[in-house]
Amino acid sequence: MRLLSSLLAGLAATTPLVSAIYTVERNIDNQHEGSLLAERQATARWPACQDTLACPLSVIQTVPFPDRLIYLVSMQVRYLGGPYRCTNEFKAVEGLLQFFTDKGVGSTYNTTISYATASVIEAIQRGAAIGTGRSRDIFNNPASALYGNLIRDIRLGNIFRDRAAHDKAWSRALDTALNHGVDLSVRANVRATVNARRWLNFVNVYNILAQSQNVITPIIRL
Repeated sequence: MRLLSSLLAGLAATTPLVSAIYTVERNIDNQHEGSLLAERQATARWPACQDTLACPLSVIQTVPFPDRLIYLVSMQVRYLGGPYRCTNEFKAVEGLLQFFTDKGVGSTYNTTISYATASVIEAIQRGAAIGTGRSRDIFNNPASALYGNLIRDIRLGNIFRDRAAHDKAWSRALDTALNHGVDLSVRANVRATVNARRWLNFVNVYNILAQSQNVITPIIRL
């Protein structure tokens, strides 16, 4: 229940705005791709990579959960304030990280939970870079573009006036990031524990509820 409370409290703190879909296109040639990779590798040192929103999942995955939480909070304050209006946008993710920290789930790396949450942090930071016009590189994380769209759309101010639409886009991004991290853990031959599957299933249920809010809310009111 504590996790659900943290997630719902965080989601309630987000700004319900609605807008047309903004698609982040990544049309770069092989030479540009190579330069991006070189730049990424050169700055992939913690915590220096935080200054450019360029910490790859491979680095985040080795960082303790409390430090990941600090990074998430700081990036919202440093880069997503003012016209972007996203300083509280990821309170639910903060609650998720805090919960795992309190339960000791995030005490080790190279676990399914570690990969999944590292993917979320990576995607949010790249979404912040994309949404604020700093970069177009998604770091091969499909959720990065979704978070970039979300941040961009909130800044525009003419979208997500419908709370259900906002929550659906928000949950889709989180779901995509978590699944990407889990996929990477499978490729790395990381075996998911029973507890890991339980917590991830819980988060998936939460996402389903958030994405179906326009259907579930009227039922609850009956």
